[in-house]
Amino acid sequence: MKNFEELKEQAKLQWDIKKTKIPANKKKEFETIVVISDVHIPHQNNIAINAVLKCIKDIKPDHMVINGDFLDYGCLSHWNTNRHKTLELARLKNDYITGNSLLDKIDSLLPKNCKKDFLYGNHEIWCNDLLEQMPSLTGLIEPEVLLKLDERGYKVTPYNDFIQIGKLHITHGIFAGGNPIKKHLDECKVNLLIGHTHTIGMMLSSSIAREVAFSGYNSGCLCDLAPEYMKGRPHGWSHGFSIVYLYPNGYFEVNLIRILDGKFIYNNKIYSGK
Repeated sequence: MKNFEELKEQAKLQWDIKKTKIPANKKKEFETIVVISDVHIPHQNNIAINAVLKCIKDIKPDHMVINGDFLDYGCLSHWNTNRHKTLELARLKNDYITGNSLLDKIDSLLPKNCKKDFLYGNHEIWCNDLLEQMPSLTGLIEPEVLLKLDERGYKVTPYNDFIQIGKLHITHGIFAGGNPIKKHLDECKVNLLIGHTHTIGMMLSSSIAREVAFSGYNSGCLCDLAPEYMKGRPHGWSHGFSIVYLYPNGYFEVNLIRILDGKFIYNNKIYSGK
């Protein structure tokens, strides 16, 4: 028998965090931010993700934002309680291995001075729900622990909180419904970018400053577009991500990129994940 200390070490999810080899970006007149959301590992779409990774490699962003639901956490969900067939062979450890592998790839493409944010989505909080029932699991299932987010340099933001980039606020998504962008603009009264609904859209709302209209954006997803739990229902989901340009005065431009059949065109170039 191996001694107890050796067994404890083997029980950990070991991961060798590698540092990027991309030189730091030189100072320029604007910042480039890449925002992805709703990867839902292990239900990710690898082709769409590969296309995004190729674009990240080219543009070398100044800031990387992972905007919630990076992992699906279906194996922890209260919705799947006692659904043994649904959860057959589902293992959280395997999901974290995939998640760490994807973060390794993303991090390897980012410049050394790239800022990094990781926002909790509504699926990440299922970990918190389980910890409410079984606090003895603290330190064993949380994303910030098992995805090594601190070691990787990501700032973690709780669900329903915002990060602010200039005059733009980013959150995973607080509301859904028929017109989620309008609901967010009406309730939050700030410029914002959300994920959550797996759809792509933009809306302008009047500003009392009479200067620049409030703007709301909904970014696409990078997950399976026909998961089992949808039961074949029609929907408006679309693969996509966002590229944000930030001016020194805080104004911004949001490019909502739609990925079709694993491809998209950006900056006069076709990016394909196939």
